[in-house]
Amino acid sequence: RDSEVLYHKWEFDVGAIIRPVHMWQGTYDRLVPEVINREVAERMPGALWHAVEGGGHFIAMGCVEEILRTAAGEMGG
Repeated sequence: RDSEVLYHKWEFDVGAIIRPVHMWQGTYDRLVPEVINREVAERMPGALWHAVEGGGHFIAMGCVEEILRTAAGEMGG
């Protein structure tokens, strides 16, 4: 599903997203290479990049505490 989303035209302009959007990327992700997500992040003014050194595609499993802590902070919690 990830690759379907990445390689089709999106119905919105990521350049119009100005609020903070945290993007985590495993540096060893073989399914969605960093260069693809970096391009999206560079076009999105509010993107905040989080490289996960040595992480693969499913980095959320190993970073869940950081991701949830970040989300809670963004929601004022």
